[in-house]
Amino acid sequence: MIRENRKWPRVYFSVKDEVAGEIRAKEERIFCANVLNISEGGLALSLKTESETTFKQGDRFQLKALKGKDMLVLTAPAVMEVRWVTVYEGFERTGIGCAFLYMIPPDRNRIRRFMEMC
Repeated sequence: MIRENRKWPRVYFSVKDEVAGEIRAKEERIFCANVLNISEGGLALSLKTESETTFKQGDRFQLKALKGKDMLVLTAPAVMEVRWVTVYEGFERTGIGCAFLYMIPPDRNRIRRFMEMC
């Protein structure tokens, strides 16, 4: 049995769930990445490994929306920071664990409701 010591409950998604995050990254580039899991404290993403979408620990970007069972558009983009990066070379995918640095309270409530619906 795996016991997680996390501050917030987490909801996990499979590829079949088709939950994606709309991200604004370096140089105003906007793209989508699969959301692997989410909590009020952050989320984990999976994206195709490409040179123009590389991330490293400490990078910051904005989450604009979550797309999935229902679309959740945030009132103001949430500021996120990369905490870990894992490159899955055989699968040509990169996993990124991110923490929410700033999110307005109404959007945090929207995230909570989004998690409850999933």
